[in-house]
Amino acid sequence: LAVVAIAGIVAGVIIFTSDRGAPDAPPTGSNSEAAGAPTLTDEEAIDRYFDLETMVVEAYASVDPKLLPRIYTEDSPTVEVVEAELARLQRLSARLVGTYDTLDIEVVSQSRDEIVLRQEVIVKGRLRPVGDVKVRARYHDQRQVVRIVLRWQESDGWLIHRVHAIESERLKQ
Repeated sequence: LAVVAIAGIVAGVIIFTSDRGAPDAPPTGSNSEAAGAPTLTDEEAIDRYFDLETMVVEAYASVDPKLLPRIYTEDSPTVEVVEAELARLQRLSARLVGTYDTLDIEVVSQSRDEIVLRQEVIVKGRLRPVGDVKVRARYHDQRQVVRIVLRWQESDGWLIHRVHAIESERLKQ
């Protein structure tokens, strides 16, 4: 049973913490909170996303849900998935060590309160025990194409609102 639960956690992260929900509606640009949002160049938007992605990897490696408010918007559907996965990792006394190797990334659209990126990425995740706990799981690296929505929050700046897998392919090892 523990192997099944562990495989489920790895699969959850392998899908890049995708909430698998419907794509967000196009931005309306009427968000009054966005009045203070700085305009970012494509390069700055991508750099901001990579900073957030690094914090996601850190949150999983340290199994630390306290990092999530610094990564995700308050109303993010993706953060609910991540919180559940971190709780499972805590129950299993395990942590996830993963990497995201970006093959391609581009800014698809940008409004004053929302930035949409498209990333092609190789996702690798490995469970590691905390303490003397044995962890057995099968690992499968994934090639994914994901749609990332960053939204502006006045208090925290540009954060991840949603990550949605568009394509996913299990890679042979």
